Parts: sequence; C-alpha cells; structure tokens
Amino acid sequence: MNNIGFLKSPIAIVLGTVLMVASCGGSSNSNSSSSSSSSSSSSSSSSSSAPTDTAGIAVVTGQALKGILMGADVIITNAAGTEVARGVTDSEGKFDISFAPEADGVYTITTVSNDNTTMVCDAVTCGSDADGNVIVMGEIVPAANLEGLELANVLYIAKPADNATNENDIQLNVFTTTTVAVLRAKIAEGNLDADGLKEAALLATKVAAEALGIELPEDANLLNLVLSSNFDEIIEAHDAFLALINAAFAADISNVGKLIDAISLIVEATDGEDISAALDALIAIHGEITQEAVAISGEVNVSQEAIDLLNDAANGTIDVGALENAVIENNGGDSSSSSSSSSSSVPSSSSSSSSSSSSSSSSSSSSSSSSSSSSVPSSSSSSSTGSGSGSGSGSGSGTGGSGGGGA
Repeated sequence: MNNIGFLKSPIAIVLGTVLMVASCGGSSNSNSSSSSSSSSSSSSSSSSSAPTDTAGIAVVTGQALKGILMGADVIITNAAGTEVARGVTDSEGKFDISFAPEADGVYTITTVSNDNTTMVCDAVTCGSDADGNVIVMGEIVPAANLEGLELANVLYIAKPADNATNENDIQLNVFTTTTVAVLRAKIAEGNLDADGLKEAALLATKVAAEALGIELPEDANLLNLVLSSNFDEIIEAHDAFLALINAAFAADISNVGKLIDAISLIVEATDGEDISAALDALIAIHGEITQEAVAISGEVNVSQEAIDLLNDAANGTIDVGALENAVIENNGGDSSSSSSSSSSSVPSSSSSSSSSSSSSSSSSSSSSSSSSSSSVPSSSSSSSTGSGSGSGSGSGSGTGGSGGGGA
C-alpha cells in the first residue's frame, strides 16, 4: 500500500489534506413561487410536497459527483426521515428540486442508483460491462455496476415566507457522504438548528478525516466541499488531492458502502463492542484508494505539490488513536482521557492489529499547512451571502448563503 515508487510521471497525484470550497445554499426572497430553471437539470419537485399558490418554496440545486452520476434518484427527507421531495440527476449529474417546507429544519439529500442510473468512469478502470469488456476512464459505467450506490449531504433549510423563494446549492460526493454518516444519529434527534448543524458538522468532519487518513484545517467542514471532475480546471493542489480521492472510489464502487458501514459501526458502537473488523476495513480501503489515486494521477494533470500530498497520504495509514479521540469528541465525551480508558466506543491503538503506523495526516502536515487555509474555508464562510457555486469547478471558492443554511 505504501509503495508509490513506481510513479513515473512527474505529475502523479495528490491526495493529502482537504481543500474545500464552501458551496452551501444561499437564499433570495423573490416573489417567484417556483424554482428558477437550472441548466439542463432533470426533474424538480416531488408530488409528496407539491407547492401551494402561496406557500414559500425551497429550491435545492446541486450535483452528484462520484464520477458524474446520471439518472439517479434524488430524495429529500426531513429529520424524521420522511420524504418531502424527489427528482432525478441529469446528464451532468445535476438536479433542481422545489418543495414547500413545513418547518425549519435539517434536510438530507440522498442520491440513490436505480435501473437507469449510469456514471462516467473517473478512475483508470471501473470494472467490466456485461460482455466482459473493461470500462476505462471516460466511458460509461452501467447501472448493474452501480447497485447500492448512495451519496448524501445535508442542509439546514429555513421555511420561506409566503410567496418567497429560498435557494440552496450543494454537492454530493464521497466526503459529504462520509460526514453525513457520522451525523445521522444527531440529525435523527431532530433538535439541530442552523448553528447546531454547523457545530456538529465540524466534529463529524474530524471523524471523517481520520477515518479516511487525511489532514484537514481545524475549522474545515466537509459538508461544504465542492469538487471538480475536470482536473484541467483545478488550480489548488488540495483541490486536486480531494478530487483524486473521490475519483479513486470508482475503481471499486462497493468501497463507498464499505466505508460508510465501517464508520457508522465505529461511531455508533457501544462500550466494549468489538469494532476491530470495521477498523481493518478502513485501513484496507485507505490502502486501495491511495494506490488507485496514484494510478489516476498518471492519467490527468496535477501539480508536483499534489504529488507530494499523495505520497504522504499513501505512505501513511489510519491513526486509530486519533480516530478514537475524534469519535469520543463527536459523541460528547472527553477525548483527553481516551488513551487511558478501556471502555471507549473506539478501541485504543493497541487493540488494533493494524494500528502501528502513524496517520498520513501527520506526515503531510508540513507540506499542506502552507496552502490549506486558502483552499479550505471555515464553517463560518457558509453564512456569507450569495447563491453559491453549486456544481463548482473546484478551482475557486464559492460562497454559501445565509438563508438556505448549509452547515
């Protein structure tokens, strides 16, 4: 896993810290009662929450990117898990859905593959088709290969005033999906307001970062991450790093589900519960993904700084002790005493057979610190005004909106 000496191209890949672009929802109080048309987006609102003539409308636009995901169902649910609207992604993976919220609250947006879903392969190879032909980068991955694939993100949406429109723009990718998996229990409690979601997202981001073996700035919020599928548009090394990691999951799409299952088990584990299998799964996924990212880097244009970040990540592994602390803090415990605690929901590093090496984050901190602040906005950036950059290129920073309330 740690072998990257085979990199022959000076433009290999990046994989280290997190570079995120805030692209949460903005809001505008217009008199329009329907969503503005979106670029060739697919379907709009669900019949389960059909807007009335006067009800305020929430418009949720965005993109599903794990490779561009086309023809996937997009389902919006409230904190109780009740579906309030749905749509379908278009040929660019984008969606545009309108509904009338019955109350302020946290809403989860999930894309679910169906029999008509396809994806643009963004790894070197993405398995084989029904005839046994290998699917290579840029080709279409059929629905049969995408069974069970789900991506997710969450928004805090304020109920708009009558005849007003509240606009929200987000992206769904592997990083947002991982963060939502950490947040699910808190969302289900139904008592998160906008500020509460931001605070919870910061803690969940720390867990997600440790589970993936990457380093993030202290105030990073993965729910705000916007990636690009076009590496020629990416300027910052950290942006390229995250885009490559996201792309690498396409080589074996089942790793997305395995990642979410492992993180969910660790976060929700009770005292004394054996989670060694989940930790082993995370370590194995980290190895596979970093090596695939190295391979992808040989096919796309990335900077030397991105290559250095990838090398650091690929030469590291999951720091079980740091993950333990992040989970304890996320669950409301005192992480300062976790090293001596034997009843933690996450075992100490000594209890995992694979935890002897330090995380990639520690090895990459020196190379990433100089640029992380410019590429990863703090959670507070989502409170600035604007409509956001939604599908974003990943080469610049978008602005979130205060009305829709991304995390």
